[in-house]
Amino acid sequence: MKGRLLMIFLLFNFVLHAQNDFRLPFKQNSTKIKFQLINNLIVIPVVVNDTKLSFILDTGIG
Repeated sequence: MKGRLLMIFLLFNFVLHAQNDFRLPFKQNSTKIKFQLINNLIVIPVVVNDTKLSFILDTGIG
């Protein structure tokens, strides 16, 4: 039981820190990302492990 709680705590801690550590290159305040607007959805091209994928940006606004 203690091992599971420790594992959950460590995983939760890792996820929180991974989300808060995005940085742009030195002396760069912004960046531009090319996207497509399809049926009012923002579609962003992404390359993951040399595989081209398309992701939909979800802002969470209802």
